Amino acid sequence: MRTTRLVITLAVLMAYASVAVVAARPTTVNPEPPEFKENVPKHFGDWTELPDQGVRVVDPVVQRIYLETLTRT
Repeated sequence: MRTTRLVITLAVLMAYASVAVVAARPTTVNPEPPEFKENVPKHFGDWTELPDQGVRVVDPVVQRIYLETLTRT
């Protein structure tokens, strides 16, 4: 009897969790990606950005995966 009650309780909790996941799913999509140049500071504390050192792409295959990349030295 106790096992049956435990099984029913777990089944109800799993059903509630599945409904909660569907209800909590975001409905809007951000149409534009974030602007990394505006959101990443150019200086903080004693650290400051160096003048433009040129573009440094480590792996061209990885470069194509992302919409925007930011490199600061």
